[in-house]
Amino acid sequence: MNIEATLITLKSLSSKELDSILDKRDEEIFDSAWCNSNEMVSSIESNPKQEEIFKKLTNATNGHEISSYIIDDINLIYTAKSNNIENNFINYLEKCYEQGEVPQLWNS
Repeated sequence: MNIEATLITLKSLSSKELDSILDKRDEEIFDSAWCNSNEMVSSIESNPKQEEIFKKLTNATNGHEISSYIIDDINLIYTAKSNNIENNFINYLEKCYEQGEVPQLWNS
């Protein structure tokens, strides 16, 4: 994952734009895909760099709620990879972060 590119993107977004991303992620199709994927890989495992990444995200977004969503995505991706679980939605999340984007739209 390319967290640095995502941080650059986040720093360029206004609070209103960050809120818009959250609204899109809360739509049924995205939220359902996220919840289903999370159930598939649920584990107590989390990214060992979680705290460090969360601090960077919080700094980049001035403490915006989106930081929590992103760290949850990162842990979901990490857990899936650690357990060799393939999932189209998780692959989509990872691809977005590789491109420095925050995932917000999902078309199954």
